[in-house]
Amino acid sequence: LVGRSNEDVAILHNTTEAFNLLAQGLPLGRGDEVLFSSLNHASASTCWHHFGNRHGYRVRTFNVPLDRVSSMTPSEFVDLHLAAVGAATRVVVLPHVDNMVGIRAPLAELSAALKAAGVEYVLVDGAQSLGMVNTDLSDTAVDAFGASTHKWIQSPKGLGTIAVTPTTRAFLSAMWVKRPQNQWGGHARAYEDYSTRNLPEVLALGDALRFQAAIPSGSREAHHRQLFEHLQSRVSETTLRWDSPTSFDFGSAVMAVGLSQGAANEVSRRLAQERGVFLRPFSVDGREWIRVSPNVANSIADLDNLIDTLEAWGYA
Repeated sequence: LVGRSNEDVAILHNTTEAFNLLAQGLPLGRGDEVLFSSLNHASASTCWHHFGNRHGYRVRTFNVPLDRVSSMTPSEFVDLHLAAVGAATRVVVLPHVDNMVGIRAPLAELSAALKAAGVEYVLVDGAQSLGMVNTDLSDTAVDAFGASTHKWIQSPKGLGTIAVTPTTRAFLSAMWVKRPQNQWGGHARAYEDYSTRNLPEVLALGDALRFQAAIPSGSREAHHRQLFEHLQSRVSETTLRWDSPTSFDFGSAVMAVGLSQGAANEVSRRLAQERGVFLRPFSVDGREWIRVSPNVANSIADLDNLIDTLEAWGYA
């Protein structure tokens, strides 16, 4: 799935653990800076503030304008990041697919540009991309990729993964230690050394991976693209607002449908109670939207049912 060797990969508890491992373990100190955007998830953000206070490195954020997402291009997205990089920036953290509006970061172009700008570590949150879109890192300059497998892989909760390059592992200490660390031989499994595991969860992860592997990746992406294009078309016929990228190659199956009236929390609660439809509500900077994220089992009929319901209720 990630285009890295088994020696580069460890099975953790979740994405939060992956980024805590990085935030406390990378060789950062006074004069160093960690940079990420307003799209970064709290699980890949809060740990940097915590360990930055302890180790003395600085954390800085920059804004991705939500009102421009639907007209933004991949090159403009790359330029936003490059414009934010400073002389002290050693680390950039970014979501491959963000959980708010579903931008799919162009990892190959963005990671190469960041490295050329002097960034030492490019760290990617793949919680919303692993199992949904192509996450092969082989043509990128990504140093670490952390993800949770209960989302698009559909394993039980409490499982995650990290893929870390050998050069990054050379500086990264394990968070948990039970065995002598020299026995791991530099393998990323050193980061799994937390003794007793939940074996049924891990076995279920194997089943989930086999299920996903049985679906041709091209078919999965084609399915998500079809849902993306259909929902965007339906939204354009209403008073609703499309707040995600307009191209699937820059977007994903995480889609933001903006509300022209009504509060996102209210709409989300009513959909769950009256229709059994579960969506994530967002309210940021005066903008209200619901996040629609259909998986492989969802259909065009599900999306039509959503839009028809919003129209019937007077929200669209």
